[in-house]
Amino acid sequence: MLTKAYITELKHRKNSDIAFLVSTQHDVGTIVFILESLGQLPADFHADFLYNLLSHNHVQVRLNAVKNIGKLNGKSDTKPLLALYQHETDTGVRREIVSAIGRQRKCANKPLLYEFLNDTDPKIVCQAIRGLLVFENDKEVEEHLRPLVNHENEMVRNVIYKEYFAKEQSKIINIEISDDTPLTHSDIEAKLLLIGSYLNYRTYTPDRGKNSIYGNLGDLCSEKEVPTESIPKISIDKVRKIDVIWFDEEGYPTHAFEVEHSTDVTKGLLRLYQIHKLHIRLYVIAEEDKRVKFNKEVNINPFYKIKEEYIFKNYQELDEFFESVKQFTKIQEKFLKKIVI
Repeated sequence: MLTKAYITELKHRKNSDIAFLVSTQHDVGTIVFILESLGQLPADFHADFLYNLLSHNHVQVRLNAVKNIGKLNGKSDTKPLLALYQHETDTGVRREIVSAIGRQRKCANKPLLYEFLNDTDPKIVCQAIRGLLVFENDKEVEEHLRPLVNHENEMVRNVIYKEYFAKEQSKIINIEISDDTPLTHSDIEAKLLLIGSYLNYRTYTPDRGKNSIYGNLGDLCSEKEVPTESIPKISIDKVRKIDVIWFDEEGYPTHAFEVEHSTDVTKGLLRLYQIHKLHIRLYVIAEEDKRVKFNKEVNINPFYKIKEEYIFKNYQELDEFFESVKQFTKIQEKFLKKIVI
């Protein structure tokens, strides 16, 4: 009976015994079992038979052959992998080819990985991105990857946003602002955008052209437009008018914020009321002295109908939340930096 122990023994014999074993098998399941049992490959492993298996007619054999080629510690030959990629129809095999090339960590492979970024399969694009991210502080790589934040696929956008823009916002959020600095409406919006981004929400504000002490609001939010895929058409225009709104990864709105800095609380309550059927959390952010007005207004028609859905938070409460996020980013950065060392 063929066992993993026996396969491991053959693997370390430094000859072609493992290749011969595979060549004598006619059952696809057995070939796949051998390939899946190889584990880490020794530096002097005879891998020629793996390349021969790239032309096998069974997808699981091709897939596992590619996976093992990817374990060759940068010694794999990209030409047969690319040849297979050109005509392979199985997306799993194609993704594994990209992974195998990326795992070589060779600068010479960067042009290939750039090409993979144009693939129509978003999972292949993400695999190519992972292969390129190993080249840290590489301006050429960055020039190819950053524009993908506007990619048509959400998964690709999120990978790029978290790698580049979320990290930049982590630095922005830790900017020290004097307690005496008077805050504007845009400054409050900026805090909400930064908090949302750090908590992995997609963020949007209609005030993209306005500036704050933390930078331009358009640079602080992840979305240039309201994600419309998960919002009823009748509500899209109303959502666009909310000061700051957070969305989950699928584009569904989860938190809506109206900042009443110099405006009347009633207007904010009305804008929030117009989207309450989306069943999201509705926040009014204002100075504490507006709480009395808020409590009065939510008991008036039509707001009383959803009175329990409204949440009032004053600037101090927002600041406490903001500072806790800042503190966490510092602790996280310090801890992870030590782990890397």
